[in-house]
Amino acid sequence: MRRLIYRRDNISIALKQNEVVLGCNLYIWYGYIDNDPKQRDFIVDASVIKEDMKNDLKEYDHICFDVHECNDIVDSMIEIGQMIFKKAMFHPLMDELIVEDIYGDKVIIENDRLTIHKRYLHNLLDGYAFFSCNDKQKQSLYGLPFQNFILTSKENISEKELQRLMVNENNSMLYYVTYRDEASSATLTYYRKESIPEYITYCCIEQMAHQLPNLLISGKCGRLHGHTYRCYATIRNGNKMPVTSEYVFSLSEKVRTFLRTAFDLTEFSVTTTENVISYVAEKLCNEHELAFIELSETPNIKVRIYLEEETRGEIV
Repeated sequence: MRRLIYRRDNISIALKQNEVVLGCNLYIWYGYIDNDPKQRDFIVDASVIKEDMKNDLKEYDHICFDVHECNDIVDSMIEIGQMIFKKAMFHPLMDELIVEDIYGDKVIIENDRLTIHKRYLHNLLDGYAFFSCNDKQKQSLYGLPFQNFILTSKENISEKELQRLMVNENNSMLYYVTYRDEASSATLTYYRKESIPEYITYCCIEQMAHQLPNLLISGKCGRLHGHTYRCYATIRNGNKMPVTSEYVFSLSEKVRTFLRTAFDLTEFSVTTTENVISYVAEKLCNEHELAFIELSETPNIKVRIYLEEETRGEIV
């Protein structure tokens, strides 16, 4: 089991290829690994991560990059992310870096792995798919029904290659397709063209108060305060069961109940996000094939636990 805590910051950059110049905002996530997840009171202080990011990212913020590919933002995200990661990897416990754009495209960089999550729109009438960051193609879908998907692969996909994936069932590429249902907060992840999802991700939100007086660096966290916690849990659909709204709702309610119980328990000396997520993960593992779980304390601080090799990187 691998447990990480993340902190987010952002940079504003220009991208130049020959005479073409584009601009964009990128979110940068630093992921620090917990080297002893069995020790309940262990915490990687988010303020330490924040300071590391402040020092690392200042030389990448509000500058212009000469990039090899300027027609696809994800290619530039890969290139810039790898430059930042080469510097960030020297921090103790640094394990993962994520580059994210405003469209929801993400590049996850680790020492031995590169994972790309690319959002696209699937037109239900003619079966075509277009990347959501392509404004021209997005406008062509105006007035037509479409669904929002995320394609996960180890390499960047062009629109031409995406069309080939949509129509060719015999391609050998390893990829997952994720569909998000915003109404139910459920996410279904399919392996290639399977009709039954391999993973089911569900989300719940809870408003909880706590205080952390026992931390070595408590500061303002030592005072009674609270957060809007957002929890994602991903289970493997090992039995290939059809997914119903009632089933997703029941899963979400379990997570909600475990979250409330975690904050009510007196066995925690500190109700850090790391401790709470470990408790919820333990309870879910007793009933389901839990593959991944994430708990966000604030928009810029989150903790993740990976229980399956396939879920390294992010699939929510």
